[in-house]
Amino acid sequence: MIKKGYFLLLFLLLTQLLLAQSPLLDQWFLNNYLINPAITGIERFMDVQLGSRYQWTGVDGAPTSHFISAHSPIGNIRSKKGFTKTPSPSSPDEYSYQKFKFEPHHGIGGIIYIDQIGPFTNFELNGSYALHLALNQSLFLSTGFSLGFIRRYLNMNAISTSLQADPAIANFNPDMSLSVRPGIWLYGDRFYLGGSVSEFIDSEDQKELRSSILTAGYRFDSKAESLHITPYGLLRLNSIKKHYDIGLKIDWKRQVYIGGTYRSTNETVLYLGSSINYFLGFTYLFNVGPRSTFTNGSGGTHEIQLSFRFKNKEKISCPQKMW
Repeated sequence: MIKKGYFLLLFLLLTQLLLAQSPLLDQWFLNNYLINPAITGIERFMDVQLGSRYQWTGVDGAPTSHFISAHSPIGNIRSKKGFTKTPSPSSPDEYSYQKFKFEPHHGIGGIIYIDQIGPFTNFELNGSYALHLALNQSLFLSTGFSLGFIRRYLNMNAISTSLQADPAIANFNPDMSLSVRPGIWLYGDRFYLGGSVSEFIDSEDQKELRSSILTAGYRFDSKAESLHITPYGLLRLNSIKKHYDIGLKIDWKRQVYIGGTYRSTNETVLYLGSSINYFLGFTYLFNVGPRSTFTNGSGGTHEIQLSFRFKNKEKISCPQKMW
């Protein structure tokens, strides 16, 4: 009984940490919108992505995370008004610049997160806006922000009657925090460099855990434009600790890809995926995790992602400004 009580207290501490910062999923590098609102509306289509993450499989009460994200440019972005390149009708993967009017480009979007650890659940909902500007024909800058809330609650039905009397459980009250995240994104056809900050408006405790996230990536193209290699990295900072990811993605004709990421938490993420067609994409990731997680009975962390490209009138087969 005592061990179970301590186990629930550990869950409580973990949820305090999760509440302090939005989930950082393993596949952020395939969907940077999850961590930077300045990306809102960056593509020429509506980008909708769904993902699920199952941590420490085989461990009772292990964390699970689910999300759905969607963002889209506002209006009809075409060559005479947009800042993006227009694909050649004969070959959507080949681009040539035309004469553009470099007008501002806006985007809107939103994200829903659900995190569960045993009987504890965090629910996050936010909306975002971004403004994109063309600095010249090959360099672009966007700024944006997201505004939302995080609600934390406890499912008493998932706890035995005897443990419900524990003061740590009986005195638990659902709470809610408002959050705002500003972001900036400098990008071109082959690179990106961005930064964002998480701020929890109405919680003094969470201000100490305010997170700053920096990301960068560069795509190297082969002469035949069939093989692409993209190294990338992430640095996440707060007053308690720092965390970094470094990784490499290799794709063939920007349709089939494999890669790996090393995390400073001594985790290795391996993944493979495909842009199946101009509408649908799929990615599977396996987080090997520290060796200790396996000795404790964990089967690692699994994550899947589906991506959909709506209003894709030009039938672009993969994201153009992200990788």
